[in-house]
Amino acid sequence: MSVLEPENLLSNPAAIHWLPPEQKPPHPIYVPLVDVNRWFSISRDTVYRAEKLGQVNIYRGSGRSVVKISEIQNWIESRQNNQNQNRG
Repeated sequence: MSVLEPENLLSNPAAIHWLPPEQKPPHPIYVPLVDVNRWFSISRDTVYRAEKLGQVNIYRGSGRSVVKISEIQNWIESRQNNQNQNRG
């Protein structure tokens, strides 16, 4: 079984980056909070802390919490930019 088969891509989102653009599956807009570590390599506790600081939103409903991928990506990038500015 290939790493690039659809069932493996869902269990390993990082593998999607290696696919040619025409083979990439549609990107979800939201991911469950329980999967945030698998998608972004950050803990749920980190996301909860960021929410308390007003840096990201956690959307709750129907017994499930989700985060918006673009918000988490922007938050991670802004943290990296802030760290780089503090060094230089």
